[in-house]
Amino acid sequence: MKPLFFKTDIFEKVLNVYWKRNEVISQNISNVNTPGYKAKRVVFEENFKHVLGRKRLDLVKTDEKHLSGIDNKLDYKIIEDSYKSIRNDKNNVDIDREMALLVKNHLKYNALIQLSSKELKRLKDAITGGRR
Repeated sequence: MKPLFFKTDIFEKVLNVYWKRNEVISQNISNVNTPGYKAKRVVFEENFKHVLGRKRLDLVKTDEKHLSGIDNKLDYKIIEDSYKSIRNDKNNVDIDREMALLVKNHLKYNALIQLSSKELKRLKDAITGGRR
């Protein structure tokens, strides 16, 4: 998506992070009974808040050939969860916790999709003058 009225490059990056987080949580759930498996987490929000909280604006990359602007500063990391295991097999996946994280992530993802849909509707209304 190219920028319209809102920062779609950032918006797209956040959607991709939530999608990746869904994959990682699903992987954790599927390994709930794998001995020695350590749950993974997608870390993104702290870096995102830091980038958005800066007073100085960076250049926005509008073409693939341009120097990188905000894109490389909004990367996520997949880390091993430091959540302590109480199981004998050293697996630290807590199925209840993972399911709650999955629901939370799903709600955030859907909220962003709805926001995108509303923004695109506003753009369509601006183009058509509100006519159908």
